[in-house]
Amino acid sequence: MKGNRLHEKDGIAVRSSFVRVRDIAGEVKFCHVLRDVRTTVTTEELVIQRPHVSFRIPLANIVSLVPYTPDVPLTSPAPLPLPAAIPFAGSPYRITVAGLTVYTRSGKRDWTRADLVVPLSRVLLEQLARYSRLTVFR
Repeated sequence: MKGNRLHEKDGIAVRSSFVRVRDIAGEVKFCHVLRDVRTTVTTEELVIQRPHVSFRIPLANIVSLVPYTPDVPLTSPAPLPLPAAIPFAGSPYRITVAGLTVYTRSGKRDWTRADLVVPLSRVLLEQLARYSRLTVFR
């Protein structure tokens, strides 16, 4: 498949559906991969990668990060198996940003404002609090 990167897992070449983000700014402080989400925190950026789309957010551009509760509960017509029901660990948070870059197979595009709802782990939140200018309320 064009665009998929080959990498090795357990001695077997497999294709990655993550869109590569080049030249990440800052020193990598935390990287977490679980199923179909890769999250990286550097001293200057937050990078969230899903299959076929990646978001590069400068920490200085994060306006707010608050717990998110959907107005309507997410339901499924049939029960989902556990891995599909919980695709990655963490509670959902709404991240409001004043600028980010979105990478797709078609190229990259700068957005001036966006709200993203992303599950974030406690460890990732601690790293964001440490390297961003956000004020933490406990």
